[in-house]
Amino acid sequence: MSASGSVTMTYSGSNIEEYWSNLKPGLELMNQQDGITVTFNDAKHTYTITYNNLSQTLTDQTLSSMGIQINQNGSKLKMADEGKEIIYTKQ
Repeated sequence: MSASGSVTMTYSGSNIEEYWSNLKPGLELMNQQDGITVTFNDAKHTYTITYNNLSQTLTDQTLSSMGIQINQNGSKLKMADEGKEIIYTKQ
């Protein structure tokens, strides 16, 4: 798996202060990984994760244990969590 790019998430709604204070520490741990930077905007409850040539080797078994589905020919991965679904396509 190799990744470059960024994703920005914004949270809003009731109890956002409590949710934000619980979410942020886990995301801050990602800053310890090579190739990943997480930045926060506390005023807007937004974080951006930037992947800078992040590269990892993951086996099919590892992906499966993470709840990631692999299609039959191995060209797509699907991950679903908390109502969100992401499909990765092999290039």
